Amino acid sequence: MPTTLEQSQYGFDRNSRRTWQRRSLTDTQDQQYNYDTLIQVSAAARGSLNLNKTAISGRPASAESWDYDPTGNWRGYHAAANGTNTLDQHRVHDRGNRLTQIEDNPHNMILDRVGRMRQMAPDAEGDWDGTLELTWDAWSRITSVKNNGEVVGEYTYDGLNGRIMREVDGETLHSYYNDEWRPVEERKNAATTAAISYLWGNRHRDDLVRRDRALGGTTFNETRYVLMDYFNPAALTDETGEVKERYAFSAFGLRTILNPDFTVRSNSESAFEFAFQGQFLDGESSLINYGYRYYLPQLGRWACKDPIGEEGGVNLYGYAVNNAVNLVDHLGLDPIYWEPSIPNNTRLPNGRFGPKAPFGRRTPGVTPRIPTTPLVPTTMPPPTYIPKPNPARADPVSGPATVILYIEMSIASGLGAEMYNEGRKQCQENVAYNIFEVANLSGCCCCVIDTHIVFQAVTGAPMRIPGMPATGTIIQKSCSSIREESRKHGSFKPFYNPISGFSQMLNDYFNIPLPNPPEQSHKTYYVDWGCPK
Repeated sequence: MPTTLEQSQYGFDRNSRRTWQRRSLTDTQDQQYNYDTLIQVSAAARGSLNLNKTAISGRPASAESWDYDPTGNWRGYHAAANGTNTLDQHRVHDRGNRLTQIEDNPHNMILDRVGRMRQMAPDAEGDWDGTLELTWDAWSRITSVKNNGEVVGEYTYDGLNGRIMREVDGETLHSYYNDEWRPVEERKNAATTAAISYLWGNRHRDDLVRRDRALGGTTFNETRYVLMDYFNPAALTDETGEVKERYAFSAFGLRTILNPDFTVRSNSESAFEFAFQGQFLDGESSLINYGYRYYLPQLGRWACKDPIGEEGGVNLYGYAVNNAVNLVDHLGLDPIYWEPSIPNNTRLPNGRFGPKAPFGRRTPGVTPRIPTTPLVPTTMPPPTYIPKPNPARADPVSGPATVILYIEMSIASGLGAEMYNEGRKQCQENVAYNIFEVANLSGCCCCVIDTHIVFQAVTGAPMRIPGMPATGTIIQKSCSSIREESRKHGSFKPFYNPISGFSQMLNDYFNIPLPNPPEQSHKTYYVDWGCPK
């Protein structure tokens, strides 16, 4: 029988939050997560899961906990190893969510006038008594890094923010990218042949399959294959299938390098820098390059403000709304739920791709409230639609339609608040929503939501999606094609978070019964919003 090289199992709660991970080949690298009421990771531990998978047995090999302020800054951070406290921090932030001080740390955090971090702790080795110093260009790109006063890296970028040159230890590395902004080749100094080559898979944008490296010459003589887990590299093998090293990541991306037998080692035997959430870790600084921004895993925040402003959330420095266990931010702009089949392989002109994370708390100007009394579906005239400035947008629904719910600032979940905010940008007033059944895709788990997400069956004209008939039976399409149409046309937004807190809210406040078990009932629905007259 084939040998299992790496295997992970995952557990989720009713709100689709990952609560544990078990690595089947060892009993020392399991992880368990807890969340607060705002779906932020409040505690995480690594060790051996107990029988019920609700906690780590005995003393965890590592344990972390966080205390957040109302806008998601790390007000307190506690870390322990094998039952011994290793870090107990209290952090200070200003009104702009800028980190200004870590109490009892000898170094203040220094920022420039536009909020970019110039000096911070810890240093590249994780020493909180050391410092990193960053130099920026006019486009908020890091051009040099000093570790404890010594220049360790210098960088050059092209006009699309791609980092094309990296100078470390007197050696210049030239990077070449594909259309998905992933490196395919790296050359050293003035060489005309590649020193490193990357082969990417087709499962998702960050699916690195293989890396070849030339050691001591111009011919590739080291091959490493990447074994991915949920969205992180888990292990490296050589061409014979032998595991060379493994990796573990904390809830906010700190990497631990492991030997093949899962014992901890100090450095990578392959100088492997492909790390947390499929992004590249700069060994000289411990910064992770996401494209538009650099991430500081020790601090759990970005080094500069979000280039897209509050469209990416209220806190312009917060990473993945403090839920990096379930969310990814591929470019350093906006977090999304991880879904490998999302058609996000094309970088859009504005630098964004994929659906936004449905977090109403992080959506500017929207505070979701749970209604105290059930809301009754209301039949209304067809809403008046105000098109976005997008000539490629599809026409909205024509003819009479039944509005499932008329929403007036009382949406009860992050998903609903996301819907509300998208419409609010166009309407500047109350927003009406229609929920339409598009197709039965029960065999396609990547893009289904449970039928209990909707309020009732829809009557009236069906929604028009390019390639689908305007009347009559709506044809079944593949997940990727439906999502692709949704991504191109602004008014069509898919939501696909099964068995969520939103469904529980429907049961509690709208008396909508939940299927039992809910997994047995799968259909795909699209939500179309418009501005009522």
